[in-house]
Amino acid sequence: MPAISLRHRCYLSFDRADESRAQAFREEFDAGGEWLFTRGETIPGYILDGTDVASLGRRMREFYLADSTVTIVLVGQKTWQNRSVEAELIGSLQKSETAQANGLLAIRLLHRSATLRLPERLRLNLESGYARFQLYPDNAFELSGWIDQAYTQRTRGLTLLRNPATLSA
Repeated sequence: MPAISLRHRCYLSFDRADESRAQAFREEFDAGGEWLFTRGETIPGYILDGTDVASLGRRMREFYLADSTVTIVLVGQKTWQNRSVEAELIGSLQKSETAQANGLLAIRLLHRSATLRLPERLRLNLESGYARFQLYPDNAFELSGWIDQAYTQRTRGLTLLRNPATLSA
């Protein structure tokens, strides 16, 4: 299937246990590496250290999310407990004078019958209607539509956005 070209740069968030699935997702939908990007191997401890959500959000936006407008969370079995995913969600949902919050889209990596636990911050935004949760896309056109919807929520859904000032346990 050919890669698609989108207007929106998307940050791809996932648990390292799902790295091969995330790479397959990137190859299937963005073989040229033009619109999907991620953090790389790991987020350094100095960025994750501390419990101040506002500071963590600023650091994440500055070092990782600055060019993105939509965050796609690839949800696997252990995504809910990944500290880097939590930090990426905090940064993605933080608004500032110079940046809007990212749109938020969650895509299930596992088989439909598998039990799935979600990161708390993601769950709150799904319940509020700010984020959308989808099964793995059938094609690039479908994914493009979901990304467009998430992008639109950046402005239309601001009252629905949930980014609590405390970190998940």
